[in-house]
Amino acid sequence: MPTVESIMLRLESMGRERTRRMYARHGMAAERSFGVSVADLKKVAKTIRGEHDLACAIYDTGNLDAMYLAGMVADGSRMTRKQLDGWARRAKGMSMVAENTVA
Repeated sequence: MPTVESIMLRLESMGRERTRRMYARHGMAAERSFGVSVADLKKVAKTIRGEHDLACAIYDTGNLDAMYLAGMVADGSRMTRKQLDGWARRAKGMSMVAENTVA
């Protein structure tokens, strides 16, 4: 079973400096990203689909790539208002996450 650590290692290995710089140009905090393309995030999401609790733990890392991935995997019907509020607060200033993941 995948763990937060194994997912983060996988994301880090998929990251590209070029993508990280592009995210930074669009207002993302470069130091909080590995630079994983959305296409690659979708590939990872397929491997952990249905793992809602893992998605929540991945979001809590504060890494942009992980937060975006968590939004692809989390089950919105299982989210509490408190969790959603927390996700929204942590996505502040991260338009890619705020507009695509939390929404």
